[in-house]
Amino acid sequence: MGPEVETATRNRLLTRLAELQNREERALIGYFPVGDPDLEMSIAAMDAVIRGGADILEIGIPFSDPLADGPVIQAAGVRALQAGFKLRHAFEAVRELRRRHPCVPLLIMTYVNPVLRWGLKEFSARARRAGADGLLIPDVPMEEAEPFERACHEQGMALVSFAAPTAGAARLRAIAKRARGFVYAVSLTGVTGSGAGPHTHLRECVSELKTAGSPPVMIGFGVSGPDDVRTLADVGDGVVIGTAFVRKLQEELIRSPDGAPGRLESLACELKEALRIR
Repeated sequence: MGPEVETATRNRLLTRLAELQNREERALIGYFPVGDPDLEMSIAAMDAVIRGGADILEIGIPFSDPLADGPVIQAAGVRALQAGFKLRHAFEAVRELRRRHPCVPLLIMTYVNPVLRWGLKEFSARARRAGADGLLIPDVPMEEAEPFERACHEQGMALVSFAAPTAGAARLRAIAKRARGFVYAVSLTGVTGSGAGPHTHLRECVSELKTAGSPPVMIGFGVSGPDDVRTLADVGDGVVIGTAFVRKLQEELIRSPDGAPGRLESLACELKEALRIR
């Protein structure tokens, strides 16, 4: 691989974010767990989300104690684990999606235990070799993030920072200064897909991050459909949606398994359209 190709590969995430900002376009970031209901279908689902318009994809690693996940994604993780999910399957999924979508940023979302199980350097190196552009690890606080940031940096990846709406101004400024790629702004004090609605201080949280020089701010947790997307489209630089995709796949697998990926693609298209501010 020549230096020009290597540089381009290492900057997929930054390139995509810059393109979106230049077009004044909000990002749709899709999330889906590997292995639900099996490896093949989960890859087909993630492929469909990208084809439907997702600008960036989060590939979730099922975990037995997913503290940030709501009931829909928790249940998906249980199904994947019961179906025999192994950590290597996550890298297989990344590798296959990278083959199908050479330019789409792919991020791995996991918890700290699977990373430490393999070792931080080994995990990040395997993620990079598979074609990942970054990691999201929500149970690593800012105060403990430095070794994870360093390992990602050594592999040319970003460790995405999380910001809670209840964080004080000083903490938000510190997050903004060290963030790489984008900041994941948690929209509520709860778990993913809870439907509780955005925290009353979300807009102030995003404003504080932006004032402190943050990279793009993406809003996740509780963003469950087109109406939520329209409500939040002018708050940050994009949204992260997972529960709606996982729920949709389960509904469609009951109705017509062969057509399920196509209807996920349609949902992604609808969500992307809802991000367009009129």
